[in-house]
Amino acid sequence: MSFKNEYFALDKLFDDVLKTFESLKSEGITFFIVTLRRRKQLQYAIKQFKLEKYLSSEYLFPLPDDHRVTNDIQEKYIELVNAVNKLGLDANDTWIIGDSETDIHAGRLAKYGKIIGITRGIRSKEQLEVLQPDYLINNLSEILSLSNL
Repeated sequence: MSFKNEYFALDKLFDDVLKTFESLKSEGITFFIVTLRRRKQLQYAIKQFKLEKYLSSEYLFPLPDDHRVTNDIQEKYIELVNAVNKLGLDANDTWIIGDSETDIHAGRLAKYGKIIGITRGIRSKEQLEVLQPDYLINNLSEILSLSNL
């Protein structure tokens, strides 16, 4: 899997993201990004959408710029484990919100406490339902109403 720069023009920030980030931040909830995008690609997206206020570098877990992915689930799993370890979090108390099979399978392997599929992404609701996440949401703001938040 590779992320090509010409596809970045298709990236968009949904209306509820900033409000959700603001709510999470005000509640003192740690949130971070684990991605198979490369460091420069993620930094570009953070700047493009002006997310620096919410996501400083210690909460970003991209792959190195020269990395070549050979097993996306395994590599995402390793990054998810590295993220909770570096941040001093308990995986059982950590949620993953993902839009793909890779996210859901890797979250399970990493033993994250809640696996949440989000239909705003590369997979449809039907494709994500098959994976049986703990929750299936249509937009990011829905996590604010989930139990245990």
